[in-house]
Amino acid sequence: MSVGFSPLCPPSETTTSGPGPCLSLVIDGRSLAYALEKSLEDKFLFLAKQCRSVLCCRSTPLQKSMVVKLVRSKLKAMTLAIGDGANDVSMIQVADVGVGISGQEGMQAVMASDFAVPRFRYLERLLMVHGHWCYSRLANMVLYFFYKNTMFVGLLFWFQFYCGFSASAMIDQWYLIFFNLLFSSLPQLVTGVLDKDVPDDVLLAKPQLYKSGQSMEEYRPCTFWFNMADAAFQSLVCFFIPYLAYYDTDADVFTWGTPVTAIALLTFLLHLGIETKTWTWLNWTTCGFSALLFFTVAFIYNASCATCYPPSNPYWTMQTLVGDPVFYLICLITPITALLPRLFIRALQGSLFPTQLQLARQLARQLAERSPKKLSAPGGPRRRLLRPKPEPKLSSEWSCLSPTGSVSQDCASRGSWFTPQPPSSPEVTREEPSAVNISMPLKEGLSSHPPGTCVPGQAALERCPGDSKKKPSNTGRATPLSIFSLSNFRSLSWLSPLSLVSGLGSILHFSRSSLQLDKQEAEFLPSPPQPDQDLVA
Repeated sequence: MSVGFSPLCPPSETTTSGPGPCLSLVIDGRSLAYALEKSLEDKFLFLAKQCRSVLCCRSTPLQKSMVVKLVRSKLKAMTLAIGDGANDVSMIQVADVGVGISGQEGMQAVMASDFAVPRFRYLERLLMVHGHWCYSRLANMVLYFFYKNTMFVGLLFWFQFYCGFSASAMIDQWYLIFFNLLFSSLPQLVTGVLDKDVPDDVLLAKPQLYKSGQSMEEYRPCTFWFNMADAAFQSLVCFFIPYLAYYDTDADVFTWGTPVTAIALLTFLLHLGIETKTWTWLNWTTCGFSALLFFTVAFIYNASCATCYPPSNPYWTMQTLVGDPVFYLICLITPITALLPRLFIRALQGSLFPTQLQLARQLARQLAERSPKKLSAPGGPRRRLLRPKPEPKLSSEWSCLSPTGSVSQDCASRGSWFTPQPPSSPEVTREEPSAVNISMPLKEGLSSHPPGTCVPGQAALERCPGDSKKKPSNTGRATPLSIFSLSNFRSLSWLSPLSLVSGLGSILHFSRSSLQLDKQEAEFLPSPPQPDQDLVA
């Protein structure tokens, strides 16, 4: 399924002559003084509305605040002011939201602002990610608070038709006190703080999603009244299903009111689960803790209060209910029945008329399914894809050996390449030593190749197979066996021989006579042949 988004900047209105141009307005402080007069401010605002961007340069702090105040009062828009110095304080204070940048001009703007960032480049994430999340959390939580209180009060309202509107309650007074205070407060608090409707990478990749907050898509009058209607319906279901279940029985008012309270709590938790977009371990913990806390308090309270409200008191009510199968049945059926309309409407709307945010969530879900397993940082929400490290490229001198340690076919033809040639000039030929792989022990590296394999630097000691006719031409000066020329020590190509020798320290000891430093050219020269005792493991 393909996911499409609306363009970030909608195309300009077309005319008979063609598409209109994208205009920008630049005005300096002297001209702005005339444009902000009472007789010209409306024309100035109309001109600014026709432009894609407006730049006011060389303006005074008072002019900055007057421009923000003009836009805020005339257009009834939410304004944001950003500043980094003392001359931006008045503008920040006039705007609805002020952002201060802590820079070299002091901390006056930061102290007068609502939010502070150390660099201007953090503004994108502050608005696109955290600003969107903040609006989404506030909108959803406000709607949830109205829904929850309307639904819970509706339970008491329907009971007034059976008690002559005497303001009596079928729910115990302690449950009424602790319901919003303890039983149902923690889950909504965690959701209101940690919920993320769209991942941050999708919000940064699709900046047009920020328009959902500007157009108030998540908190509209229709959304509010839909929530109120849903709360009224759920209160009807949560009231009348237990009422019909215990109708014409010997159950007292608290034996019937306690299941109503438990059903209301379970319905609230399931409703909050539907509205939650990002589930963490805190969400699961708080939801389970709320349900467990209610039943624990009910058991303790009903067992200890023997003469609380005579003649009808809550003594041993919960203990009696847990032995009744009807209690478990209504606790299972009632929340599902109450939430079915909301689930049906959400599924229908998301399938037929999806919003931009729902499309973004579908895109994030598709990317999560297609991408490989991600590695999440232990301290934050950012996740990086695991990418295989590129294998180091082998030098041409190592192509003589195959991965299994056997000799390649062109080893014989290239055997003389490893054999040191006699110098044609007084200068001594130089060879760059290869890197050393310190992850393999020295003894294992020396014995890893079977006899007869062609190892670079070993041509002076033994010949390649099939190269019996070639002999070392420089018999007087053979190249000593060095660990810098072993094929097993080749992965760390960035490690120099001198740093390797100093790093191995206590493991490998080289004789001072094995290396000679050419001070004129600052390079290592091969030393005269030394006995095997020079290399000590």
